[in-house]
Amino acid sequence: MIGSLYLSALILVAAISVANAQTVDAHVSTDSVYTKVDQMPQFSGGMKALMKLVDGNHHYPKEARKNKIQGKVFLEFVIHEDGTPGNFKVTQGLGYGCDEAALEAFRTMPKWVPGKLAGKPVKVKLRTAYLYGM
Repeated sequence: MIGSLYLSALILVAAISVANAQTVDAHVSTDSVYTKVDQMPQFSGGMKALMKLVDGNHHYPKEARKNKIQGKVFLEFVIHEDGTPGNFKVTQGLGYGCDEAALEAFRTMPKWVPGKLAGKPVKVKLRTAYLYGM
């Protein structure tokens, strides 16, 4: 019985937290960068088209090949309200020129369909990784 009351109290607290979060989201800020939105940004042609574009604009750095460097470069970037990608940043790199090459390839992306929150376009931070393998 006590366990059941405790569980009911936790569920109530969780429901209040979700309700409060939805209330906050109703007040869309043009200065904020969001990670969760009602409609995520979309790359024209989908993720396959994005990877084709990035792969086509990417080179495996000579220094990385020479040293047989393999692994992932983790990146984050922002899709702005007008769909322009920007604010590119390596969050975990490999070195040997891989970080710079991955950034260069992703910076070639054209505009996206922007993300929306409460029906309004907003800035959305996205995270991805580029895999280097031989």
